[in-house]
Amino acid sequence: MSATTRPTMIIDRIVNAFASLGRNGATKPPTFERNSSAAAWEYHVASALETSARARKQAAVKTCIETGVMFDHVAEPLPPGTERIIYDNDLVQMQVKVNKPTESIDHKAFCNALEAEGVDVRIIAAAALRATKTNKAAHAFRTIMKGGTESGSDSIK
Repeated sequence: MSATTRPTMIIDRIVNAFASLGRNGATKPPTFERNSSAAAWEYHVASALETSARARKQAAVKTCIETGVMFDHVAEPLPPGTERIIYDNDLVQMQVKVNKPTESIDHKAFCNALEAEGVDVRIIAAAALRATKTNKAAHAFRTIMKGGTESGSDSIK
């Protein structure tokens, strides 16, 4: 067995175990009479797993920063366009890619600056109205297992 085969097999087993949670073995759900009940159960389990995975990843990031595997990208960000390997051993290679930051305009500060330059408030308001677009509202779905646990809120855009 090669050095890369064993880690690949372990990851495959982890992925398969994760996929079976809430479906098989000790976590198998009760038998549902309706498909809608099974779908609601699946969503609840998936939300709980997502919340747990997110917390585990956040803890892993903290540990990686503390041990020097990763750098603190919030305190010491790299310049946009950077792509490089930041950690490499026999088992794992970690890379970083820094995307271009997004830009936004502070609407209130922009209007105040125009007004300070002498632009009529009515012209600013009319221009702002014409230039304003409304994004789709995010929908947050949350499940509660009756007599049990609340799942994480899931925002879907």
